[in-house]
Amino acid sequence: MKLQQYIDLFYDGSNTDFAVAQGVKPQQVTQWKNNGFIVVEHVLYSPRRELAEVEPLKRNIPLPRGRERKTKG
Repeated sequence: MKLQQYIDLFYDGSNTDFAVAQGVKPQQVTQWKNNGFIVVEHVLYSPRRELAEVEPLKRNIPLPRGRERKTKG
């Protein structure tokens, strides 16, 4: 989830409370949010790069929600 969603859910929307809990200044939290950091299972992740979109191998693996297969033609 996006960092702001995590802060809303666990810190009642308070960047300051979240910053104190993490041992950082509120400005650091703002930087994380501006840089698109996300939280997965209570771990903060920073984006490294956009991945190229490619067609999945034909193994009947479902696409993530919100993604649609592109059809040629």
